[in-house]
Amino acid sequence: MNARLPSICWASVAAAENAARYDRAEAEDAELDTYVREYYGPPFAVELVQEALQAAQYELAQQIAAASERMGQSHNPEHPQLAVMGNSMDEWLRAYARQRAREDIAALRTTTD
Repeated sequence: MNARLPSICWASVAAAENAARYDRAEAEDAELDTYVREYYGPPFAVELVQEALQAAQYELAQQIAAASERMGQSHNPEHPQLAVMGNSMDEWLRAYARQRAREDIAALRTTTD
């Protein structure tokens, strides 16, 4: 009797691993989004904004400057500089809140384990 073992398609194994990683990343993003929405905002609490601004004043300033520079290069009158700065601050605050949520969730997991 000459039995053959089924060959493993390594491409399908890699695709399954990538899909699992993607699913884990999507689940983590959903968890972070929910946590941020429930505990930080928007609308963002004054305390979070104050803490965020103290934590990374230089980083935020760089982001606003880069956005203002891009806006200046576009010469588009529909995008005034204050709107660009406000959008930059909003994006940065959202990223800061997600980072805080990530830290909070990790701390909660270590205390319950």
